[in-house]
Amino acid sequence: QASELGHCSYVTHDKVLPDYQWFTPDKLRSKAQSTLGDRARLRAALDRYQKGEQLTVVFLGGSITAGQGVADGHSFPVWAEDVFNNSLTKQGGNVKVHNGAVPGTVSSYMSVCHNMHVPKEADIVFVEYSVNDDWLPYPPMNNNVRRPFERLIRTLLSYPRRPAIVLVHAFVWHRVE
Repeated sequence: QASELGHCSYVTHDKVLPDYQWFTPDKLRSKAQSTLGDRARLRAALDRYQKGEQLTVVFLGGSITAGQGVADGHSFPVWAEDVFNNSLTKQGGNVKVHNGAVPGTVSSYMSVCHNMHVPKEADIVFVEYSVNDDWLPYPPMNNNVRRPFERLIRTLLSYPRRPAIVLVHAFVWHRVE
């Protein structure tokens, strides 16, 4: 089912991961998703996994992704590993989750040091720099924040297993006006 929210479209899904209890309501989760984009790389990674190959999932970002500030739980890469292991491991190979996040860094750091934090066998890479990267750089699209971010994405896309890239955006509560 496709819906329209402002200028962003999103898709709601009827399929729920087996053995997983969502903490957020369906409507709220659907509003958090802006676009699915082209899922060919994601499908290819999951196809390899279902044939018995290892699925390598990587998380990149700053302190949010690394897990700093989590008082009574785990970082979302740990949570995601739990979801993968409780739902996917019954269907194919095994899942390896790698948290390559470095607290206090921006995407320009990762664009030149990716080889230290991302294994070459990455199948899916989650990237979260929405808080650490400057949020109002000028000029809007051609600047010292956007260029390294694009370089990072293009570099990751060229990794040997042609990984799917998923952009994750954390909510910055203190920037709400």
